[in-house]
Amino acid sequence: ERDFNTEFRILRPDGTLRWVKADALVLRDVAGNALRMTGLNRDITAAKHAEAELSTYRVHLEELVSARTVELLTAKEDAEAANRAKSTFLANMSHELRTPLNAILGFSALLRQDPGLSEHMREYLDIIKRSGEHLLGLINDVLDMAKIEAGRIELVKLPLDLAATVDEVVNMMRQRAQEKSLTLKLERSPHVARYIWGDQTRLRQVLVNLLGNAVKFTAAGEVTLRLTATSNANAPRLLIEVEDTGPGIAANDQAKVFDPFVQAGPASDQKGTGLGLAITRQLVELMGGRLGMSSQIGEGSRFWIDLPIEVATAGDVSGAQDTGDELLTLAPGQPEWRILVVEDQPENNLLLSRLLEDAGLRVRRATNGAEGVECFQQWRPHFVWMDQRMPVMNGLEASRHIRALEGGAAVKIVALTASVFSEQRSEMLAAGMDDILHKPLRLAEIFGCLQRHLGARFIRRPGARPLPAPAPGVLNNAALAALPEELRSELAKALLTLDTTRISELIGQIAECDPALGQALRGHADNFDFEPIERALGDA
Repeated sequence: ERDFNTEFRILRPDGTLRWVKADALVLRDVAGNALRMTGLNRDITAAKHAEAELSTYRVHLEELVSARTVELLTAKEDAEAANRAKSTFLANMSHELRTPLNAILGFSALLRQDPGLSEHMREYLDIIKRSGEHLLGLINDVLDMAKIEAGRIELVKLPLDLAATVDEVVNMMRQRAQEKSLTLKLERSPHVARYIWGDQTRLRQVLVNLLGNAVKFTAAGEVTLRLTATSNANAPRLLIEVEDTGPGIAANDQAKVFDPFVQAGPASDQKGTGLGLAITRQLVELMGGRLGMSSQIGEGSRFWIDLPIEVATAGDVSGAQDTGDELLTLAPGQPEWRILVVEDQPENNLLLSRLLEDAGLRVRRATNGAEGVECFQQWRPHFVWMDQRMPVMNGLEASRHIRALEGGAAVKIVALTASVFSEQRSEMLAAGMDDILHKPLRLAEIFGCLQRHLGARFIRRPGARPLPAPAPGVLNNAALAALPEELRSELAKALLTLDTTRISELIGQIAECDPALGQALRGHADNFDFEPIERALGDA
C-alpha cells in the first residue's frame, strides 16, 4: 500500500541481538498499480549502542545539572544569609561606635565654649575633637568599603556651593603640597556654575582622593586642579582635571589603577590600601559621570572627570545655613518652641537637651519610645528628636503612634540614627519622620535642622568662641637630622606600627631637646598626619 521505514531487532542463530533498519519503496505502473517493492536492510547496532550511551550520558548530565542547581541555590541562600548577617553586624557596629562618638565630640565642643577654660584645657579638648573625628573617619572608611562590596552606596543630592567646596579642598591640600615644596594651582573657568545640586560629601571625597594622590606621588613641580564647563545650557556638564608633574604611570599599569587594593609603581613607593581610586570611580559613576586618565612615564599624569550637573541658585544654598562649630542662641522675638528629646542613651540625651536649653528652647526628655508618646500627649511639643533604636518601643513605632494621635500630623519628627544604610532611611521616612540626622551630630546640623523645619532663627551666642583649626608647622629636616640616631630610629619604628602611645612619648623626648621641632611634630601627630613625619625622617 505504501513505502515503509522501520527499525526492528533480529535474533541471530548464535543468540546475539542485532538492530536492523529497513527502508522500502513501492514501484508502480502508469496506472498507479503496485508492481514491486525495492528496499534495503542495514545493520544499525553500533549506532543504537552509541545512542543508548548518549542517552545514559544525557540522563547523567541532567542529574548533575539538577544537583548543581540545588548546590547553587543553597550557596545563593547561604551568601544572602551571610550578607544579611554582615549588614546586621555593620549596622550594629555603626550604631555602637557612633553613639559614644556623638557624646565625645558633642561634649568636647560644648566644653570648648566655656570662657573660663585655660589655653591648656582648650588644647586638650582640641586633641579630643581631632582624635574623635579621626576615629569617625576610620569608621566611615570601613563602612564605605563594605558598602562598595555590596553596591549599596547612594548619593544625597542637596544644593551646594561648588566654588566654596573646591576652595575648601584646595586650602586643605595646599599645606601638604607646601611641605613637599610643590605648587598647588587652581584654574577655574568663569563659565563653571557656582551653585549646583549634588552630594557635597562625596564630591569632596572625590577631589581629596585625586588631589591627595597627585601630591603624594609628585616629588617636584606642581599639581593643578582645573574646572571647565560645557556651553550646552540644556545639558550642562562639568569637567574636573587633576594634573601633576609626577613620575607618570606605565601603560600596562594604567588599566589596573582603578581596581581595588591595587597600586601602580614599585612596592617600596606604595602606601595606603589602594582603595582611593576604586572608590572615586564608583562615586563618579553613581553621579552619572565618567572617570579616566592619561599618563606618560616621566611626564606626569592627568586624571579627568566628566560629570553632568544640575545648576542651583544662591537661594537654594542659603536655606542650609552652616553655623560651623559655634554655639547659637534663639534670635529675639521667637515663639516659645517646645522640643522633645527621645533618646535612651543618657549621655546623648543630656548632650542634646543641654545644647537646646542653652540655645533658649524649652526641652523635655524621654528615654524610650513609649515615654515619648506619653510625653507628646501631655505636653504637645512642636518638634521631636527621635532616636531610632530604643528599648520598650523603638523610634519607628513611636513615630507611627504619634502620627495617629490628635495633633500628631503637625509635629515635626526628626530621626537620630547611627545607621548609614539607605533601606533603613526609607523605613524611617515611611514611618512618618520628616528628616534624618546621623550620629555623631554636628552643631551646624542640629541648628540647621531646627531652622529648616520650625523656621527658628538663631544668632551667635555672645562670648562663644569657634573651634580653631590650627595648621601643623613645617618640619625642619636639619633639626630632625641633628637628633640622636637611636631616637630617630625609634620614632620611625613607632610610625611604621602606628603605635600612637609610643609616638607621643618619643615626640615628648624630642621636645625636650628641640621645643620648636617637638611642637611641629606634635601638630602633625595630633592630626594623625604621620606621612610628613615619615618623609622628613627619610630625608633627614
